[in-house]
Amino acid sequence: MLKKLITAMTTGLALAFAYSNSANADIATVFAPPSNIRATPDGKIICSVKTVKPISVYDYSNGWYKTDVCGRTGYIHKSQLHFEQAEKKTPSGTSSAGAAVVFDPPSNVRATPNGEILCSIRTVKTINVYGSKNGWYETDACGKTGYINKSQLHF
Repeated sequence: MLKKLITAMTTGLALAFAYSNSANADIATVFAPPSNIRATPDGKIICSVKTVKPISVYDYSNGWYKTDVCGRTGYIHKSQLHFEQAEKKTPSGTSSAGAAVVFDPPSNVRATPNGEILCSIRTVKTINVYGSKNGWYETDACGKTGYINKSQLHF
């Protein structure tokens, strides 16, 4: 009985910790998996992030970010992360909708949806996106306005 009570209290504290940190979290994208999460900076590996995905990070010190992506506190090196960009204005003056990860390159950016190819994104990377229509997102990834299909993106 005591063991169950201790387990329940530990789980409750872990959930409370995760909830209390969520308001102060930044979102970063793990862009080159697998990426190891360690118990301490340069310490023992506690889990690996095996897909390109956004994670919450809380604190930074000497190249390491604190995260709870493994269900407990761990650390990931800054070289494994890409941070979302703050909202900015496009050349046409519209607000940025955000950023997305091109997760399965090569991925074509086209002049119009299903149109001529402007460029191909050949590495996993985060790009700016500015709204969508019929499954295509507007982007400036080629240095000018183009469109990329939502099937190529993770948010």
